This record gives sequence, C-alpha cells and structure tokens, in this order.
Amino acid sequence: MFYTTPGSEFPLPLGTRQSGERAWRWMELGVKAPYYFVTGRSSTDEGWTVQRHFWFCELAPLKELACAAVGSGSFQMERVDIFSPGFLNQTGAYRLDRVKEIWQSTEHSSNLRILLVNGEEMVLNVTGIDEPDHSESFELVLSI
Repeated sequence: MFYTTPGSEFPLPLGTRQSGERAWRWMELGVKAPYYFVTGRSSTDEGWTVQRHFWFCELAPLKELACAAVGSGSFQMERVDIFSPGFLNQTGAYRLDRVKEIWQSTEHSSNLRILLVNGEEMVLNVTGIDEPDHSESFELVLSI
C-alpha cells in the first residue's frame, strides 16, 4: 500500500501506457511491510521488447504473475527482489535483496520463509508467536 497526491502524478504519453495506467513522481509507503519488486520483459506484437517493473505488497498476485509467465510468449519474469523493512531483514532499515525462493506455511498462509540469492533467509511470522514454530511445514511457492 502506498499514498500519493494528485500533484505528484505525471502524464504518460499515450503510446507508452495501457488503458488506465497512471504514474507518480513520488509515493509514501503506508505500511511497514515487505514489497516484492518484479523485473520482467514483455514482447509487443510489433516485435519490441520492453523491460517492466512491478511492485506487489501481497504474495498472491506475485504468484499469479509467475504462473501466467510460465509458457507465456509475451511476458518473461527475470527476477524478484524483496524490499524489506528493518524488522524483517534485521538491520533496522529498508533493504532491497534478490530472492531465490519463497516458501509459504501450509498452516498459516501469511507466514513465509524467503531465501535470498546471497544465502540469507528472512522469516515473516505474522501469527503473533515470538519464536518460530519449527514443526510448521512450508511449501515452495516461488523459485527464481
């Protein structure tokens, strides 16, 4: 979730936007939560290839995009990064890291284990339990 104002919006040229798309010069993050930053490539009917970037604050639409990209001739997902708040990455500040895998709890779908390319693991535990439940089972939902 993010906030912005009408004064921060800037017009997109008609030829570069799809119906309903809008752009802003700045935005304010409304919730201290992880955001997934997806980089991919789209191919146009005219043979152009365009690099595209998407922000997701929830896992479900990211999984939908990944599933749609499999076998798609028009969109290819190149990488996923996580823009994580300090409580998740243990630094006290936001940080951007490349994701290797995302594992989701089979019991609490909001609980995640995120394996980074650099070997670090981030654990998002929103069930209110201070210590991770090591008996909780996780399934792989995204592998880049």
